Amino acid sequence: KGEPGVYNFRTFKGGVFDLPVITGTYRLAVVPEPGIEGLQAFLPEGCTSGPYLATTQPNVAVDTPETVSVTIPLPRNSATIHGQLWDQAVEQPVTGWGGQVMGWSPALQTWTAAKIDATSGGADLRAAPGQWLLAFHVDPNSGYVERPAVASATVSTGTTDVDVHLNVVKAAASVHGQVL
Repeated sequence: KGEPGVYNFRTFKGGVFDLPVITGTYRLAVVPEPGIEGLQAFLPEGCTSGPYLATTQPNVAVDTPETVSVTIPLPRNSATIHGQLWDQAVEQPVTGWGGQVMGWSPALQTWTAAKIDATSGGADLRAAPGQWLLAFHVDPNSGYVERPAVASATVSTGTTDVDVHLNVVKAAASVHGQVL
């Protein structure tokens, strides 16, 4: 946690892992396999996503050379947020362009992500009950820009499907520059 960033990873099996570290405070991210961050396109052929969402344990303190035990509850995937690229100017879906959408639930400290399908302009994010912030990006060749680039969705307990617009507008101008 903090700068400089230190990244280390281990796989876990049967819910158990050992991660060697030095003293400090760490943010542990747990990404259950298969389905890293819910990106279906990256799953090996024949695999399906597991029932759990990726989650974060934000402050794991290691003060002395010892073993620190943590229990990290994983939220269960129980709903789908259906995101659709939506042209705000004409109030209709945008199809023919892809992108990516990532959902973050601050209360659950969990995230999910999916590709926006280039044909339909839609994406299905695995989710659990709670408030979700959806950051998204549309293919820059589309001529559209995100407006705003973050949407919000609420998944109520017992809800299995939530529809949300990923608002975009046609770009009206461009900035041309040079980076030195």
